[in-house]
Amino acid sequence: MESCYGTRSFPQLIDLPGAWHGNRFSHESEYVYNLSSQEVEEIENALCHFKALGLDGDLICRQNFPLPTVGKSLDRIRLDVHEGKGFGLVRGINPLDYGVQSYIANLRGRQDEKGNMLVHVVADNSSNLSSQHHRHSTSEITFHNEESGDIVSWLTRSAAASGGRCIIASGYAVYNILDRHHPASIHQLSQPKWVFANQEGYPRPLFFYDRNRIMLNFGRVPLIGNAIHPCPAHLPRISMK
Repeated sequence: MESCYGTRSFPQLIDLPGAWHGNRFSHESEYVYNLSSQEVEEIENALCHFKALGLDGDLICRQNFPLPTVGKSLDRIRLDVHEGKGFGLVRGINPLDYGVQSYIANLRGRQDEKGNMLVHVVADNSSNLSSQHHRHSTSEITFHNEESGDIVSWLTRSAAASGGRCIIASGYAVYNILDRHHPASIHQLSQPKWVFANQEGYPRPLFFYDRNRIMLNFGRVPLIGNAIHPCPAHLPRISMK
């Protein structure tokens, strides 16, 4: 069944593997893939092969970083990321040596206007401004989407002494809850009237529906601002409702 919110027809229920709740996963083996020593060796051989080609790092791809065995496992994870539950966790790689991102997505999105491909989430207490930036703060961060691409990768170099949990939620499940309990909110969120401070003030929807997929790209701070990132005075103010 579909219902009309705004100018597009949105589904009343998303019944897909990606519409999950946390209690669906009873054991981490359902989303964690642990590399064997043989698979790690295969990755090391692929790295040696790529280095021998003398190419720049941004030219790396599946063809010049061959993983005949591990690649098949990564293909299954890729399918699960794109068409299944939407996430996966690979363990066993030394993050100081290499990564296997090209087997999950073939393009890389820049992180900022300077063209940086990687950013570091580390504590920075050098100034009050730095310590309150979500990327450098030790405080919890509200739920949000990353705006840099369709798939976001985290490379964890070490575990925090305390805290540091990464909590994810299914956007499809959030949509289903809103549709079931607050359907009027989907009408509002699908209207092209939301202004993000970092998008040059162009109004746009928060919910999109295209090719049977709900797309959501949402961040609270660009919409309502905070003490560190205030919204420009000329932008419309959003009510608490």
